[in-house]
Amino acid sequence: MIQDLIASAPAPAPAPAPAPASAPFTVCEACAALNVSESGFYAYRRKEQRPRRQQDALIAGVMKEVFEQNYGCYGSPRLVQGLRQRGVRCGKTRIRRLMQREGLCARQKRRIRPRTTHSDPHRLCAPNRIAQLPPASAPAQRFHSDITYIPTKEGFLYLAAIWRRLWTPLVDGVPGHPPGRVRPR
Repeated sequence: MIQDLIASAPAPAPAPAPAPASAPFTVCEACAALNVSESGFYAYRRKEQRPRRQQDALIAGVMKEVFEQNYGCYGSPRLVQGLRQRGVRCGKTRIRRLMQREGLCARQKRRIRPRTTHSDPHRLCAPNRIAQLPPASAPAQRFHSDITYIPTKEGFLYLAAIWRRLWTPLVDGVPGHPPGRVRPR
């Protein structure tokens, strides 16, 4: 696949022409002043034309597509899998290096704990007024309720329960009981 990407890519731009004769310094003088070799200077100019650099540029383009399609949540191991599904074979170390070079950083998923109550730890709890009332003498005189959440793979399922005094919870579809009211205690 990398060969296909290289074949379909536009030809690399030619190396820049040598400096015009009107430049204040020759290449030899500039290299001597900067303490670098002339061969190193010319090798640096051809650096972007090397096959590995061309492959990196093509892989980086496909890698960015996969990264953006997955909302920026994929790190190097998952990107390698995504690239392999597209036919591009390369290692996770190379992908990690290209991610750093391109400034791509996977977003971490944060654990979400829903809050059903916003309580202030410095405030006193409300007094239990139900305990101060006389006991219920018939059904449907008092109701109690509560809410909680159940974590699932798809998110959180919120559950609200309502109790009538003298009766157990009003829940439909409890295993082992017919739909409707649960038997009284």
